Amino acid sequence: MQVFYNHSGDIEGYLIEKLILNKKARQVMGIILGDIVYGRNGEPVGKFLQHVIYNTDGYKVARLSEDSIFTSVNNYMNLIRDEGWDIIKHITNHYAHWLRLKEEWSPQQLEEILTQAETAVV
Repeated sequence: MQVFYNHSGDIEGYLIEKLILNKKARQVMGIILGDIVYGRNGEPVGKFLQHVIYNTDGYKVARLSEDSIFTSVNNYMNLIRDEGWDIIKHITNHYAHWLRLKEEWSPQQLEEILTQAETAVV
């Protein structure tokens, strides 16, 4: 498992098997397929390039650590995979726009971009 950090070095989430987990490593917030980052509802919310998640405006949201950490998620790994499959089943848009990457960081947190489309759907 690897850690996502924000611009201040605070933990934003975790990555395991292409699944993005929340800060408590208990819930799947999104998934990375290729270089596209999908939110909880299956909508593309950004790109994952050079160990960084960028939002759709090209601003940095989270940086992935290069080191792996050990956290015991074995007890609920099947649940995590099931949540990942639920996201995949909702993916209908496989196209991600070209981004102009910026050096600046977004004021949005990782969880915010991964759940923003979820709250926009009525």
